[in-house]
Amino acid sequence: MPARLGNVGTNPRFALLILALVAATASMADEGLLRLTIDNDNRDLGCMLAAGVDPRTERLANLMALIRNDVALTACYARFSPVVSWWRPAIVLIVLLVSAAGLFLALPWWRARRTRPIIGEADHTVLRELMTRAGIDQGSVRFVVDPSAMTSGAVAFGRPGSYTVSLHAGLLARRQADPAGFTAVVLHELAHVRAGDVRLAYATTALWRVFLIIVLLPFATANGRILARELFGWSEARSLFWPGAAPILVRELALAGALTLLVTVTRANLLRHREHQADLAAVRWGGEPDVWSRYVEQGPRRLRDLWSSHPSWQSRRTAIERAAAPGETALPMVLTGAATLFVTAVVSDLPTDFGLRGDWSMAAAVLTGLLAGSIVVGTVTPTNGVRAGLWFGLGLVLAEAVLNRIDGNQWLPSRPWMLLALPLFAVFTCRLAAELTALWRRWTVARVVLTAFVLAGWLLWWEHIGKLLVLGHLIHDQAVLAQLGRLGQVGGQTVPLLLAMSANLIGFTTVPLWPASATAACLVPLVVSVFLGGSRPSLPKVLLAGLAGGALALLLNALALTYLHSQIRPPIDARALAFVVTLFLIFTTLAGVIPAALWTAWRAVRFRLLTTLAVTALSVTVAAFGIFLMLGLDGCLGPVNLVARSCSWKAWFGASWPQPIVAVLVPSVPVVAVVALLPFNVRRSEWAGGFLTETGRSVRRGALVLVAAVVPVLLTVAGLPTDGGVSLGFRSTAEITDVPAVTRASSELRAAQAAAWLQYGGGALLMQYGNDLEELGNDLKLKSPNGELDEKKAIPRLRALVADIQRIRRYFQLPDPPMQRHWSAAIDALDRDVKTMLTAAEQDDSASFEKGLNHLLTSSRQIMDIAQELISLAAKTSADTYHY
Repeated sequence: MPARLGNVGTNPRFALLILALVAATASMADEGLLRLTIDNDNRDLGCMLAAGVDPRTERLANLMALIRNDVALTACYARFSPVVSWWRPAIVLIVLLVSAAGLFLALPWWRARRTRPIIGEADHTVLRELMTRAGIDQGSVRFVVDPSAMTSGAVAFGRPGSYTVSLHAGLLARRQADPAGFTAVVLHELAHVRAGDVRLAYATTALWRVFLIIVLLPFATANGRILARELFGWSEARSLFWPGAAPILVRELALAGALTLLVTVTRANLLRHREHQADLAAVRWGGEPDVWSRYVEQGPRRLRDLWSSHPSWQSRRTAIERAAAPGETALPMVLTGAATLFVTAVVSDLPTDFGLRGDWSMAAAVLTGLLAGSIVVGTVTPTNGVRAGLWFGLGLVLAEAVLNRIDGNQWLPSRPWMLLALPLFAVFTCRLAAELTALWRRWTVARVVLTAFVLAGWLLWWEHIGKLLVLGHLIHDQAVLAQLGRLGQVGGQTVPLLLAMSANLIGFTTVPLWPASATAACLVPLVVSVFLGGSRPSLPKVLLAGLAGGALALLLNALALTYLHSQIRPPIDARALAFVVTLFLIFTTLAGVIPAALWTAWRAVRFRLLTTLAVTALSVTVAAFGIFLMLGLDGCLGPVNLVARSCSWKAWFGASWPQPIVAVLVPSVPVVAVVALLPFNVRRSEWAGGFLTETGRSVRRGALVLVAAVVPVLLTVAGLPTDGGVSLGFRSTAEITDVPAVTRASSELRAAQAAAWLQYGGGALLMQYGNDLEELGNDLKLKSPNGELDEKKAIPRLRALVADIQRIRRYFQLPDPPMQRHWSAAIDALDRDVKTMLTAAEQDDSASFEKGLNHLLTSSRQIMDIAQELISLAAKTSADTYHY
């Protein structure tokens, strides 16, 4: 077996490591250049204050403020806060790569500076024979000796086409006395050369050292300088963003430290694996295993092993005895998870950082999905999927914790328990890969593609929806209640709560790639195995469980439609009807599918996840087809009718519901995944005593049948109107559908927000409006020859006022909510009055024109009064608003 074959699994990890460094260069160079080369006085912070951002409140409330003012914020950034042009970080990246390439070429020269050529012909003869054993062409490797090294070691360095193996003088001197030791050491180094270890080790060393100097240190220095300035009072003025910015700056520094740790530990872990492979290759080529028994440890290694590029001698001896490198799971999967989320997040955000168009999240998810999927497939075994997934998920959580995306100016995220979604999808992916390993043992490429496809779908979901859930951005039950109210008295307090959970699951259908990847995870493994044969889940059992789950879901769907039929009152709002019916059907379908999934997960011994997903797909398909028939026959089914009053086949109505299969199947996958991954791993033989042979099996079956029958009924009954409080043990609906608390802003903050509102465009808009209003008055002073107002002369100025009002509408809302309500009413009145005057002027309607003019003067006074109040409020600010 060639040595290179044993190292294929580490190549994707090296690629992911290099990609992480390149992505970090682009992202960190963006911030570093903004801080060091562009003197913009942090005017983006002024734009944020003008938009209503409160440095003290939680991130979601601020995010909602920015979203409400999205158009104005974009215009403000474009005018006042310059974005680093994409070519500047590109130049930094080019400098990084060129410098790394130069260092890569210089390092071998530096290593060779003290070496000397080997003179003895006998030594050359032995070395040529060892090269032949290793399958390396003569002349492709140069041997030298390091006279200053008296130990019995060696080192390989160089670049493709020009490799060098430097033998320590102590090793060369003992060649004849210890030929076995000499042979083992040289073959080990030749294995490194043949496997490409030298190339990868020196490439990552060069890239990391250059990245450290050019990118990481300036980035950490820029953020550390700001943090120190505020901590130690070196700033001349006090900022409203302090101490709110402290968590952000601390996490920026933590990100630099975490990236250092990630690169250092990952590189060391990869090189240790390569050392094991080189040992095994040397033994295969004739090295004596006893040689490795001569070496002993020097001091404790437990902590040192984490950073060391060489494994312990005990570990190396064990690997040789087993003829296989240690199957490490924990550390590689933690590192892979951290690198995966880091690369996905950074690449997804690059267009925003550089003012580019487009969404790069899909490209980022697919790229990292392929690399991470390859690593997962190469790491998991049929028995360690859940364990590997937990470590993988830990890495994802650690990366998100330092990425400054879910915390903002808080030390901890608002809804930290939502981070558990990351370990969930990590365990799902790794367990899927583990079962595919047993199912498709010889189809490595197929396993990698499907695992990568599913992982990319999960990553996209996290980028689009998951991280917002951590912020608390859930569909609130009040939003569902508003839709229910349009249909009549539907539900009490519990129905909106339960339907809100279904509404949040619908988000899965909106994520690019996720519907396709979820469907593939459910159906592809079973379908391929059925047609191509081999080991697979029991098809009859899958069909039986799937049909049973579908039948139960159909029954619950019929009950839901019956309930809605009894509650809906005309007139019917079509959009509200579609929304509510879809939520009901998703909830009741899940209530029918979950018992089938529970039963399948309990009974399955092998392929638990794949079998459960297949049963889910079949159950949902049966239920969706039933939904199509029931709604297509609406009007013919008596109490199950929804809205139709006459009986006829309405195929268009049955098919009009949004993606009837995908809209239910896609949200089912994460829910059923939780069921399938429950700890059903107790072996039958571990049940105590003979009691649990036949009797116990019957009891378990009876209990599960009872659960399968009772749980859906309880869930459905829980959705009916109740006079009491919210059920399910929640004290209030806000416990599962949180919205950000609105904090009462301080007078100092309101003053700073008002000042920013005026400074970053509001003042100019008011001045422009005042000038145009004054010009309108001047125009109206010019009488017509008969001494009357000449409305035609006012038309250009009235059109200018209409444009002014539209610009004011597009600008930021006022920072004070009560003031904003008066402002909105005054702007609406102003817009109506100006348009009335414009229409009257165009139609020569003098009476309407004069009436509109009187109203315009009244509305303008209201606007100016509010503006004066805003100016007075802004005059109270004393803080240096626009720096950290």
